[in-house]
Amino acid sequence: MNDQLQSGRPVIATHYLNRNKVDKLLQENQLIYQTTITEKLNIGLSSVSEIIDCRFGLQKYVYMMGAV
Repeated sequence: MNDQLQSGRPVIATHYLNRNKVDKLLQENQLIYQTTITEKLNIGLSSVSEIIDCRFGLQKYVYMMGAV
């Protein structure tokens, strides 16, 4: 069984670009909501959650409530 080739940018490349954009938004405003990030970057909430959880080691309540 072989996968068919698909055109377009690989998912992982987009993930890296989005990670940098999320990082910039969090640096500008540490109390930003995930939904605000999804609206500004036009990416899914699950992607934003994964970037924040995996990349930055933050949990939703930590950066939203400013407990860091």
